[in-house]
Amino acid sequence: MLFPYGHIKEIPMKRFRFAIAGPGGIAHKFVEGLKQLPEAEFAGAASRTPGRASEFVDEYRGLYPEARAYDSYEEMAGDSSIDAVYVSNLHPQHAETAVLFLNHCMPVLCEKPFALNSKETRKMLDAAASNHTFLMEAMWTRFLPVNIRVKEWIRTGRIGDVLTVMSDFGMMLMSSSDLRTVVPEKGGGALLDLGIYPVSYLSMIFGHAPVGITTEAAMTFSGVDASFGAIMKYGEIDGNLARSAQTACLTVAIDRNLSQTMNIIGTKGVIRVNKFWMADRADLYTFSDSGEPAETPTLSYAPEWIGNGYQYEAEEVMRCVMAGVKESPVMPLSESLSVMETLDAIRREWRLVYPQEREQ
Repeated sequence: MLFPYGHIKEIPMKRFRFAIAGPGGIAHKFVEGLKQLPEAEFAGAASRTPGRASEFVDEYRGLYPEARAYDSYEEMAGDSSIDAVYVSNLHPQHAETAVLFLNHCMPVLCEKPFALNSKETRKMLDAAASNHTFLMEAMWTRFLPVNIRVKEWIRTGRIGDVLTVMSDFGMMLMSSSDLRTVVPEKGGGALLDLGIYPVSYLSMIFGHAPVGITTEAAMTFSGVDASFGAIMKYGEIDGNLARSAQTACLTVAIDRNLSQTMNIIGTKGVIRVNKFWMADRADLYTFSDSGEPAETPTLSYAPEWIGNGYQYEAEEVMRCVMAGVKESPVMPLSESLSVMETLDAIRREWRLVYPQEREQ
């Protein structure tokens, strides 16, 4: 394992019990990921939809016979045998759900985007702080071994100073008008559904929010964004002859398929990450004396893909909670807030306001 802050094997052996709030598609992926962690256990699920928790739990009774279907979030919050809750309902519901469990001093792993906006995110952070309880954004991309290695390559100066990052990220996610991805009341749109990935990745690369954003969006009939492009400025670097701007160029869409790659260009080379959001390979090409990238990678990293990749974020929750740490050093709360503030700033450029925000 590549985690710089320790491995789960260093924790005293104990069955760590995860419960699910919002048993949908991504919750299935999370429970599948738990199967890679012998120390982890699926404890049960709760849903606002009658019968849904029972159906979800029944699928896993063979492996987790003691898993419970709770009648409500409130009932699950009262079960002191649960070690952490994975909040995976729709993102407009994240803040209210997470705060409920945090107020019961129950550690929370909350799906991305962390909330609908930064105002809700602050409420979550305040609840975690006032209850001295662990909280982490479930940005699973951050914890994948390939992206841990990419971060290490950048930190150790393998490509020099980062100058430009280019990313295209698109999937066909809006083939019908009743899909969640285009419904304003459900926080639809390319930005919150897919844009969160490259924006968070850029935060990982540069270590802070952009200092300037230029963006344009193509809107759906329902008023949310189907696709957008953005140019972000992150700072400047003093070179031998001039000051160079650090920039990122993004294209994100839910109405078309795009390359899903991340190209990180530095003063000494470039890193290319294949399918960066579920990264399975990264290649580093150093520049020659003439400034051309090498034809073959100087370094490559493509480890064996284990499970579905969701076990790594679960492992980090286990490590932090059992060590008494209130937030993850890999995905700190200040950065989750900063990313949400960036998403807010982008939406302000488009004048996109969700119905719930008019009532906040």
